[in-house]
Amino acid sequence: MFGISSGTVLQTVAIVLMGLGLIGSVLPFMPGGALIFAGALLWSWADGFAHVGAFLLVVLAVIAVGAEASDWVLSSMSARKAGATWKTIAGALVGGLIGGGLGTGVIPVVGSMLGAAIGAVLGVVILEFAQRKDWAVAWATARSYCLGSLIAVGANLTLCLLMIAIFAIAARN
Repeated sequence: MFGISSGTVLQTVAIVLMGLGLIGSVLPFMPGGALIFAGALLWSWADGFAHVGAFLLVVLAVIAVGAEASDWVLSSMSARKAGATWKTIAGALVGGLIGGGLGTGVIPVVGSMLGAAIGAVLGVVILEFAQRKDWAVAWATARSYCLGSLIAVGANLTLCLLMIAIFAIAARN
């Protein structure tokens, strides 16, 4: 109709998905690796799998799983190393979800990021204090959780950038 093929439209949507995935790699509760993989799969399908085939898509899927797992594993491991219970880690998740939801209502995107971070830390502090009755221990556990979360963001971002680089090199050829 406008001289634009359906393949071009799908590939444009795929690039948008990958961009959102890259943003999601640093945002809490946004599956960056999964979005990048979805974009790569859509691009490949629109391209008839001419440049990016099944083997490379499996490699990207494995990296995407690793990126998503790094978020949960690294932050949880750091908190557990500081002595946090699984109940506390669940409190961080619930606090992050509540904080993100409340923050979104105040300032979309930025508010959800800040709200999720603050909510997760408060979830750790409140549950650790409720269990141990010691503010110093509760805050030390929260600091450890934050450090693990920062390391997880770095790992997630690195893996997502790797996915995009692998895809871009393959799609170019």
